[in-house]
Formats: sequence, C-alpha cells, structure tokens
Amino acid sequence: MAKHSKNLFARKSRAQQIRELVVVILLLLAIAIVCLFLYFNLFGTAKRYTLVEDLTAEIGSEVKGSDFVASIDGGTITQDCDVDTSTLGKKRCELTFDFDGKERSYGFDVEVVDTEAPVIKAGDDLNLLIGSSFDPAKQAGVKDNSGEKPEITVTGDYDTNKAGSYEITFSAQDSAGNKAESSMTLHVIDPAATDGDITFVTATGAKGERVDGITTIDGLIIANKTFGLPEYYGSEDLTGDTYEAYYEMASAAAEENLWLDIVSGYRSYWTQAELYEGYAASYGYDEADTFSARPGFSEHQTGYAMDLNQVDESFADTPEGIWLAENCWRYGFILRYPEGKQDITGYIPEAWHFRYIGDVELAEKLYNGGDWICLEEYFGIPSAYAEDTEE
Repeated sequence: MAKHSKNLFARKSRAQQIRELVVVILLLLAIAIVCLFLYFNLFGTAKRYTLVEDLTAEIGSEVKGSDFVASIDGGTITQDCDVDTSTLGKKRCELTFDFDGKERSYGFDVEVVDTEAPVIKAGDDLNLLIGSSFDPAKQAGVKDNSGEKPEITVTGDYDTNKAGSYEITFSAQDSAGNKAESSMTLHVIDPAATDGDITFVTATGAKGERVDGITTIDGLIIANKTFGLPEYYGSEDLTGDTYEAYYEMASAAAEENLWLDIVSGYRSYWTQAELYEGYAASYGYDEADTFSARPGFSEHQTGYAMDLNQVDESFADTPEGIWLAENCWRYGFILRYPEGKQDITGYIPEAWHFRYIGDVELAEKLYNGGDWICLEEYFGIPSAYAEDTEE
C-alpha cells in the first residue's frame, strides 16, 4: 500500500511563522540600511550644498569648481578643481566636501561657452606724414579670449598723398560669431602746411614730433628736405658729444696711419643760404638741390654733421674713405647719403658727409653689414621740398 504524501499546504507551526517574520524584518532592515547608506553617500551631499543656476564658464577664463557652489550647510570644500576652459563644450568637475569629519565627493558638468567679442586695440587718432606708405591693419591689434587671432578687416577710403582727415573702421569676428568694431581717424599731415607743434607716426611706426620748429623722430633730430629747422636754431659749433666721438674715431684711424680732418662742421642758416645761392648761381637751382641743402634744411645746422677730408666723390675710394664707411658706426656716426639712395634722401652720394647719432646700436643697424640704410628708409619718412610733393 502506497505511503501518504506530505500535505504542502499544511498549516505552519507558530515557531515557523515567527522565524519567517524575523527573516522578513531583518531583510527589511538590511534594505533600509543600504538605502540610507546610498542616500547619504550619493544624495546626502547634494542636500547639504547647492549650485548656482548658471553652470557656464567663458572660454579662456580662470574658473574653479567652487565658483559654482552657491551655499554649503555645515561643511567645507577640501578639494577644489580647475575647470578646463581651453576648449568649448561640457567639462566635468569633481569636488570633495567634508561634512562632520567625513569626506564625500560630488561631480557636475560645466558648459564652456564663448560669448565675448574680440577686443580691437587701436588709437582714436593717428597723424601720418603725407606721402608715407601706410598699412592700416598694422595700426590695430586684436585679442580674443579663445586664444584665436581673428583677422582684422579694414574699411574706409583714405589718400596718404593728400592732406586731410579720413575715417577708418576696423572689424574682427571670432569662430563663435562674436563681432567687434573700432574706429580711428587718420590725419594725413603735411608739415610744411601745418603750423605749430605736431606729433605723428611714420610709415615704419616710429614716433615723431615737431616742437618749436624742431623735428625729432624716436628722439633723433631730423633735418632733410621735408623737415627743416628754424633760422635761429644752432649753437654756432658742433655739439660736444659730436666732437668727443669724432676725436675718438680719429684716434682709432690714426692707429692705422689714417688721418681725418673736419673740412666743414656746423653751418648757420645764413651761412647755408650764402653757400646754396652760390651753387644755384653756378649750376642752377635744380642741380644745386641735388647736392646742397636749402637754408633751414641742412644737417650741418644741427651741429651733428660734418664733411671729412675732401668734398669729392673720389674720397669714397681713398683709404680714409673706405675705413670710415666700414667703421664710423662704431663711434655713433653714420654715412648719411650712401650710394644708390638719391631717390630716397634727395641727394647724390656723399662719401665725405657723416652724421653723429650717438646710438651705436642704431648706427650698426644702419651700417647693415656695409649695405648702408639711410635714415629715411629706417624711419619711413620722405625727403622732398613742399613744392616737389605738389607736382
């Protein structure tokens, strides 16, 4: 006879019910503990501090994660983070907080954006010498917070060969579409037609000024066909610095058995007038203008110029002439009217005419390894009498 099968649905004993109830209670407690642990570790930190509403940072700015924390309830930040703002887009930031002696970490995203326009740096006004070459783009600089170098666009009509004022507008746009504009008034100045003191910028960016009729460019007195001197200007002799440098140079030449002699130094306005008119009477004014300055436009009146040894083109090939051309810069002198520069200086080559500028470093630049650069080239200035520029 078959055995009776156990009734699966038989009523449980009280002991079994108690055991099962205990198991359920323990399970619920375990779940509660886990939930509390997760809550305080994952969400509890967020409950004790708040972030600002705007989680954005400008590209290229210096921003820390703590900058986005609006408030902290009973805790401190123990580890901050630097937000990477070098590129656009979402950037993750992790902060560590100390709450009641326990450190907890929290992360959030910061959106790096570009909303700022480029900054164009340009002066409001620029005085430019008439006849000078001019690149307006070089008169303005642009900087963008993204690190880009946006291209500068220039609009506006101007004529550097005609005195007057011209409006120029600079504009730039970065890759994010932010635009900027800046305006400048270009004043083309004709020194001969402008009274009083003036300041200006040359074609090469050198700074010039005329005060009481005396023009200096980057601190150096200039006398040529464009920039004259007042009748009264001069000290009746070469300057002390010029003499001192000359004697040092002459001594160095003498050590090589070469002899230097000043045949013409300082000339007053009136001495130059007499000399120029004499040349004009003999050769005509047009030809005289190629080798003799009109009164008030001679470098000799500055007290810094001298003619050495012999006023003749053959001097260039003499031992002294060769030595001077190669070494005068060492003593602060320059060969003022080099070969091949007549169209720039307005004068024929003068191997005997030397100008003291004092600055040996500049003199060496003008020496240019033997291929002399004239002052007009270096400073970007013209040398032409006023009536010649009007033709």
